[in-house]
Amino acid sequence: MNTQPPISNPSSPPEPNRQINSRELREWLGIMPADFLMYGALLGGGALYFVKGLMLEIGISAVSIILALLSCYFGMKHDEEVSKAANIVKKTAYPACFIILVVLLFLNFTQWNGS
Repeated sequence: MNTQPPISNPSSPPEPNRQINSRELREWLGIMPADFLMYGALLGGGALYFVKGLMLEIGISAVSIILALLSCYFGMKHDEEVSKAANIVKKTAYPACFIILVVLLFLNFTQWNGS
C-alpha cells in the first residue's frame, strides 16, 4: 500500500487558487463592500437633481461625502490577495470618484441650483 501522495508533473501548470481568483474578479467587477459605499455616495449626488429644498440637499450632500470618504478608507487599502494592477486601480479609482462627487456637489450648489 502506497501512502505517499502522487508526484505532480513539473511540466503541468499549477492549480489555480480559486479564492484569489474570486476576490480579484470581485474587485474588477466592482462588487466589493467599499464599491457599494461609493455607489451610494454617487447615487446621493444624483438624487440632488430631483430634490427641492436646501436643507435636504445639504443633508444628502453630507451623507454622500461621508459615504465616499468611508469608501476611500476601506477600498484603498493594499490587498495582498489581488494583483498589483488591481491595487493600483483601487488607489486611483476611489479618489477619482471622490473628486467627481465633490465637483458635482459644488456645481449643484453654485451653477445648477435654481434658487
